[in-house]
Amino acid sequence: MASAEDILAALEEFVDEHTDAPFLLIGESFGGRLARALTHRRPSQVRGLALLCPVAAYLGAPGRRCPRSRFAGRTA
Repeated sequence: MASAEDILAALEEFVDEHTDAPFLLIGESFGGRLARALTHRRPSQVRGLALLCPVAAYLGAPGRRCPRSRFAGRTA
């Protein structure tokens, strides 16, 4: 597999081979990115989504910025 799209295609193939029923998804880290993509492609099949420390969008992209934390600059 050469890309995230290849991995997503393999994941979709796995789902197709194992179920046609609705299901829940849990994704951690890069798995969170894959779970979001699968949810986007199959909104009627994914019943719920839990994300643990998901990979975020690249914040250096034009028009993207990290929201200011209300705790920024505070020390314990």
